[in-house]
Amino acid sequence: MSHKLEKIQYDAIRAAMGYRRSTPTNILLGESKLITIRDRARFLAENFIIKVMSNSYLSIYKTILDYLSSEHRMAIRQDKLLLQSIRSLHELIEEKLEQKETFNLYAHEFKDLMTKIPVNINIGKMIQTSRCTQLLTDELEKLWDSSYCLFTDGSKTQNGKSVGSGVICPQLKISEAKSICPLASVYSAVCLALDDAMSFALQYTDKDIHIFSDSLSVLQALENVNLSVTINNYICEIKRKYNFSSQAFPNRIIRFYWIPSHMGIQYNEEVDAIAKSATENQVLNIKKIPFTDLRERSKKQAIESTTESIVEEGNYKGREYFQLFYENGRKPWFKRFKKMARNTIVWVNRARSNHVNTASSLHRINIVNDPNCPCGLAVQDLDHILWHCPKYRDHRIEMMQTVEKHVPLPTDINSILQTLKLPIIKAIDKFLKKCDLKI
Repeated sequence: MSHKLEKIQYDAIRAAMGYRRSTPTNILLGESKLITIRDRARFLAENFIIKVMSNSYLSIYKTILDYLSSEHRMAIRQDKLLLQSIRSLHELIEEKLEQKETFNLYAHEFKDLMTKIPVNINIGKMIQTSRCTQLLTDELEKLWDSSYCLFTDGSKTQNGKSVGSGVICPQLKISEAKSICPLASVYSAVCLALDDAMSFALQYTDKDIHIFSDSLSVLQALENVNLSVTINNYICEIKRKYNFSSQAFPNRIIRFYWIPSHMGIQYNEEVDAIAKSATENQVLNIKKIPFTDLRERSKKQAIESTTESIVEEGNYKGREYFQLFYENGRKPWFKRFKKMARNTIVWVNRARSNHVNTASSLHRINIVNDPNCPCGLAVQDLDHILWHCPKYRDHRIEMMQTVEKHVPLPTDINSILQTLKLPIIKAIDKFLKKCDLKI
């Protein structure tokens, strides 16, 4: 079954990106940045297991526990993907997964889930556009005496021992940092920081509260309604505390603000340093994390598995592509160009894979007998067509004028495809259309 699905996947990539059928499959995956069917199946299986094991009320939760504790489990076929995932995740689930009797969505009151907390992004947008942090300083001066201002942040570093969250209140001269399981997401760390800020808001009720964060995604989650089992529990808690405060202290304001990061905003830099310092702690304040945070781990492993596989194959299949063009990223090369036409993407894809409609390429896979150009001067490859073939001499003039403005001559197609300078790509594209060449 997996072989049939792989064939469908490869055919779909060829159709979408314009590759010839002779193009090696490791190039298809390397350029599209998709993972193999096998790795995707494992990724989905692990996500499913982690999700159901986070809810102890589910009957499948008990079934999995019975399987893990059964003395007779060796009688069951062990090559099943779900069983492999259960066994490989057993220790992770016990040590790192937050487990409850229900999903977060069903553990909170409906009115809290439906709450939309207003977020002020105007000041942040003005600072981002003008690059003037004085705008925030002026705003803080207006708020300073009549309210408490809290700054929040989350941090995750490459070599950190944990994920950190931080909250500071300059007026109260208090700060709090927490260290979270190293597999936690920055999103959860920021949610935790905002939840801690709301706890301070309920503790200090004599003034208005203004909470600042540089995480727009988390603030948008507060501003919107998400009736999904994937909702972060801290988001639910923040909304619950916000509603409680609104009812208990109806005349008090609690307001959230978005501010841009890495712009030298004093208190934002301070809380960023506090959150980063928390990543150095091995002793964790929070050891278990929601199942949604473990998704990134499974995704990373799936990507790494596919990457390792296609790069290893690149030693004997698609060798030139992996030596010259392959990049270990998550987005295809054409994502950097917003409005590139599909026909342009197609010929660049084919040229990078070195499987094009030229005599030399077709001869290499035994489709034509002669690799030479009809002009009789040389082998017909893409370099010959672009720079030398006398048949296209007149059409070439405009293209060469553009090329020599951006790169020293002589050049070759591989050098151009490595740099992907848009004016040159457009000039070649125009040349191919003039010559009615579909490579």
